[in-house]
Amino acid sequence: MVDPEYGYLEPLSVAPGKITLRQALDLLNSHKQDAETNTVEALAQKYSLDARTVSLIIEYFQPFNMMLPKPEHMTRRSHPLLKDYDMKSAQKLLDNVKDGLHADKKKT
Repeated sequence: MVDPEYGYLEPLSVAPGKITLRQALDLLNSHKQDAETNTVEALAQKYSLDARTVSLIIEYFQPFNMMLPKPEHMTRRSHPLLKDYDMKSAQKLLDNVKDGLHADKKKT
């Protein structure tokens, strides 16, 4: 297995006709960097995929983008439904419930 860079362990070998997320991102990156050398056919052969599948991956698949809200949309105002909600008392209530559950488990 390969290091979990994308949140899960990737297998070392993949069946023909399938690719991992890492391979898909490499495929897209290599095509984007040099589309003349890394044609659909060349990539299909490299990754053991059908040319139509590679064409669809290039057309519809996009790498992940981090979308951050604009600073003017970031405020410290709470949501109207949560304006009377006290986080500290809610956390104390949760802690008490957890303590009660742990005490019940110790008794049995």
